[in-house]
Amino acid sequence: MKKQSKSSVRISVISPLETSDWDVGQELLAAFQDVDARLVPQKVGTFEPLKHAVPCIDDCAPFWAISQSPNIKGLELNADGFIWKRTNSVKSYGHMMHKHRNIYGDVRDAWFVFGAASDRKIVWLPLFKRICEVLQPRYATLNILGSVEESPNAFGKEADASYATNDHLCGLAPIALERRGLANLAAANFFGSDLKGEVSEEGIREAGFPIERFGHGFLVQVAEDVFAAEDDFAEFARRRSELRKLFREGLFRINHEPSIVE
Repeated sequence: MKKQSKSSVRISVISPLETSDWDVGQELLAAFQDVDARLVPQKVGTFEPLKHAVPCIDDCAPFWAISQSPNIKGLELNADGFIWKRTNSVKSYGHMMHKHRNIYGDVRDAWFVFGAASDRKIVWLPLFKRICEVLQPRYATLNILGSVEESPNAFGKEADASYATNDHLCGLAPIALERRGLANLAAANFFGSDLKGEVSEEGIREAGFPIERFGHGFLVQVAEDVFAAEDDFAEFARRRSELRKLFREGLFRINHEPSIVE
């Protein structure tokens, strides 16, 4: 199986930071701008349809974290999520769901998701690393998804029923990480301080897979080129299957490749 068509880029990041701070937002959006100006938001808001056009990053500040409960002690940092879209090239969207607390003292980590049309002129891995530097994740993934993985029943009915397929394709939410665990290996995977103990650095490196100590955790890739899944999915699937064996059994809920390549 060679090149897939209609691939897309998906980034998912679980962060323990107080992302409602505009300093975090400004730094995150600057990461996109620095990598490629075609990734800068065009319209923003807290819900769709988005109505606010923004000519520059600074104009996003009023919408970044609109307080939900400014007068309730302990909940004053809760804020509406920030959504952006681009309809011009490169078509993309981003959604920051800020760290949240309830009246019982439970805390939910922030969750950032980003999706875009695949464009090889953009250096996606350096962008992913910049995002990780800003958000200091517990866990983060960069996926290049094509027709094989997104086809109906690609990973089987059991994976669909357990939400493993959804968590893999759409990104792993904080509550999903807490209640269900990891879904699958992506093209690039960041394991933060809570999960780095699951990473066998020496074994992964000796097996020939890209791995580096990064920030407070490990960055692990299936292949050097993040577009490996797009260029030859069968080979990507073979490598991912081998890489998955270097982690403890049961860590990932998806432990097989799509039946079309098996």
